[in-house]
Amino acid sequence: MLQTLMANMQSVSALLKNFIQNRKKSILLILLGNIILSAAVSLFVVDNGFISGGATGLALAIRHYLGGDLPLIVLGINLITFTIGFIWLGKNFALSTMVCTFSYPIFFKFFLTFNLAELIQFPPIVEASLAAVMIGFSLNLILRQGASAGNLDVIALILEKNKGFSLAITVNIIDACILMSQCGFSTISQIGFGLYIVFITTITMKLLENLSVKLPQTSY
Repeated sequence: MLQTLMANMQSVSALLKNFIQNRKKSILLILLGNIILSAAVSLFVVDNGFISGGATGLALAIRHYLGGDLPLIVLGINLITFTIGFIWLGKNFALSTMVCTFSYPIFFKFFLTFNLAELIQFPPIVEASLAAVMIGFSLNLILRQGASAGNLDVIALILEKNKGFSLAITVNIIDACILMSQCGFSTISQIGFGLYIVFITTITMKLLENLSVKLPQTSY
């Protein structure tokens, strides 16, 4: 049994080493996407109390009803979706998404810990617009590398691969459901700006899909 375990560990280590060597550019782009995404969510969305989609929005709902540390809840959600992605999309997807699974909570925690939002003060509509464009751009950047942003967009990737569904539309349908889970403890203004962010994010992603700005997609 020990020999089998050691063999499996060596196999995973070899795959990881080969992945890093062959996809350095993709890894850097995935990290860049996660930096932009975590900055947008922490500086503009969470700081203003806007309702949010994705793993962060689900984590906000869980924290409200059950308590807990927000970045740790996000990490837990990411680990679950990472496992689903590994089963449905394979090892190449899993290795790509592993970067997001752990880097996003780290960057997210960084921006929250140092409270950088105090240095950036704009009217709510401006901050919501910045958040939406940054989120749309970062998600497109990550998804075009054949990875998931480490959260619920793994479902969108599975549906795109198997059914040909649009990434942008599917991601935002999922986000809309998560947004609804936060309406019970949010103000009308926070709900309105959250819906606005989803709308502009959808437009941003569709523009990037249709204008050939997207990066080469890696097979998974």
